[in-house]
Amino acid sequence: VTLHSGRFLELVRRGHWEFARRTSVTGVVGIVAVTAEGKLILVEQHRVPVGCPVIELPAGLAGDIPGEEHEALATAAQRELCEETGYAAERLDYLT
Repeated sequence: VTLHSGRFLELVRRGHWEFARRTSVTGVVGIVAVTAEGKLILVEQHRVPVGCPVIELPAGLAGDIPGEEHEALATAAQRELCEETGYAAERLDYLT
């Protein structure tokens, strides 16, 4: 049951569970990026729900750009890594 629909989210009830669902995406990517020196790349971003900066893996949405609704997950991962860190991956390995 949809409780409310907004521009980017729907609030949904399924049984006893209530949760938010993104409306205009085809997937989510999280990138475990490691440099040639073996260093893990993390980003620091302010997250409104917790009210402070959070250190996290680079991540983002696939299919959320108008005209790119069928964006491949690998393409989204490359784009998000570059946008958030300035790094470009030499190769991508699907983890899960």
